[in-house]
Amino acid sequence: MKRDIKGAVFVFSENGALVFSSQEGLGKPNLRACEENILCMADIFDEPTVSMLLNYQNQDASDALEGRCILSLQSDALGCFKVEAELCVRRAQQQALLFITVLDVADAQQVEFTREDDFIVLSDIINTFAIPTWCIEFREFVDISVTDREIVRQIFLNDSCWRLCNKAFAQLYDLPDNLDFNQQPVSSFFPRTPENEQFMLEVIENDFEVDNALSIDTHHDGSALYIENCVRAHIENGKLLRLWGTARDVTREKRTENRLIHKETEVREVLSSIPDVILVVNRLGVLQGANPAFENQFGWNVDDWLGKDVNEIINLKGYLRGRSRLKADQQIRFTGKVAVPDLSERQFDVSLSCFLDEMDEERFVGVFRPVKNWND
Repeated sequence: MKRDIKGAVFVFSENGALVFSSQEGLGKPNLRACEENILCMADIFDEPTVSMLLNYQNQDASDALEGRCILSLQSDALGCFKVEAELCVRRAQQQALLFITVLDVADAQQVEFTREDDFIVLSDIINTFAIPTWCIEFREFVDISVTDREIVRQIFLNDSCWRLCNKAFAQLYDLPDNLDFNQQPVSSFFPRTPENEQFMLEVIENDFEVDNALSIDTHHDGSALYIENCVRAHIENGKLLRLWGTARDVTREKRTENRLIHKETEVREVLSSIPDVILVVNRLGVLQGANPAFENQFGWNVDDWLGKDVNEIINLKGYLRGRSRLKADQQIRFTGKVAVPDLSERQFDVSLSCFLDEMDEERFVGVFRPVKNWND
């Protein structure tokens, strides 16, 4: 069987199912697995090899990844031995397919590797990945037959450790070179917080297979680190043995987003306190935003007019589309009338200015102040 394995090709889907095998009796030569008796990686390779292969397959690459390594086969059909293989991840049918081509049976010295040697080899391979890769292994397995909240509790409280976290992952946290990330407590970098409990609930609700899920980790200096995770899991007999995945630091983006949200809140509070009506329209007069004074002064509900042409109640056509229409960075002042719900009109002093938004599209800001002593 060892001789026969040379040149063999295996193809696995993103969830580890065998979808093609050149070995007779293992799979059919097509890219669609049969509905029944589907084999998976764990039926052919040992545990550490499966973990390494899935990490390799789930790297964030747009088209293809290639690499060469030693794999440990552990199969009733093929036997138990090591092979030298070439790995390639390619995008097909809207998923990442892992192609494994067996180059040769490993030599005698390689075959005599102990499991400790296997771990060292796999660790070295994963350490070469540029994508931050992590794994949390549960020494005390997590029972996933209970409620989601109880699963989350166990994930944070059961005895666990980091395993096969690569250098790129440790660099996200600026861990000093003299410290091994895999020897650090899990809770030091992935604490139990409401945000991280929600992150784990998202993982659970997606059957332990989720992409771009946000966790808030702890940097080595104690500051918050926003991480987008692609997460997978190893589950056996209703027990969660380990979680693994890839990570992307989005701290800068999240801080910028938080600042913008804070500024937006401040601006909304300021606009809400201004008694004058402030509204934003496009060149066609379609309302895109207004402060609460729109309802207080005009008597119209803002939500009823958002996305609609306000020229029906405010005549702005001449300034938006007529001969005297405004251009970017221009401002004009005039007195105009606004139709109110009781079919009467109110007169306002209007300041109208034009600006370009981030898409270089024209927007118009109008400020309306009631004219004193105006009689209907």
